[in-house]
Amino acid sequence: TEALRARLAADGAEIGHLKMTLDPGGAAGLIAVISVVDSESEPDLHESLVDMADSATLIVNLRAEADPHRLSALVEEVFGAENVAGIAMRREHEETLRPARPVPTHRVTVEDNG
Repeated sequence: TEALRARLAADGAEIGHLKMTLDPGGAAGLIAVISVVDSESEPDLHESLVDMADSATLIVNLRAEADPHRLSALVEEVFGAENVAGIAMRREHEETLRPARPVPTHRVTVEDNG
């Protein structure tokens, strides 16, 4: 997470939410999950793996204030290298989107009678 957070910060992309899940696919259903709720917060390790794994699936769920294609490129720069920390990685699936601006259905007016 630190390498990705550093690249996002260098690019001026404010993190809204970052969650990374490592799933070795074992029968026990054990996974490792780390999340960051904003650019200033420390990563929070929710679950961790006890045993080493020969292979696993890494899911990166990133919401940040930047163009979705730029975010994809930053993730690729960090994790898409041919060999990261001695681990061979390949991209199998990607989805990017830019949500529409919220349109409130109700507005509440508060009067100051003070």
